[in-house]
Amino acid sequence: MNIRFNEQILIGARVYGPGEVAEVPDLEAQSLIFRNIAVPADEPREAVSYVVKQARKATRRGKQREARDNNTPG
Repeated sequence: MNIRFNEQILIGARVYGPGEVAEVPDLEAQSLIFRNIAVPADEPREAVSYVVKQARKATRRGKQREARDNNTPG
């Protein structure tokens, strides 16, 4: 299972830092997730929030454009 580390941790002979992604056995991954040391890497939290933010901006811009187009004498 792919996980993204929240904290620095030593596994075997390798040190993983915050934000680093690694493939670990499922049982070990579940243990690290339960202890809040890592999160599943399949959850793109930053990317989702960026997409939502851009969608909100686009909606506001879209509404402003519509208002300008409706006020134009024609």
